[in-house]
Amino acid sequence: MTVREFIKKLKGHNPDLNIYIAGYEGGINDAGDLKAIKVTRDQNEEWYYGKHEESRDETGEDGLLIS
Repeated sequence: MTVREFIKKLKGHNPDLNIYIAGYEGGINDAGDLKAIKVTRDQNEEWYYGKHEESRDETGEDGLLIS
């Protein structure tokens, strides 16, 4: 999802609503800060890993991580 798509999804919602993220094995957590990262896409196939990985160098594409 791009920042443009994210903003579009947020429009129409009360700006005072809290934002949450899924917990590790269930439940939900408060969303934390945004962090600028470099991402290497499509690195993992296992269901229990996220699809992508944070790049270890500057070769990945730019992205934002919600912690």
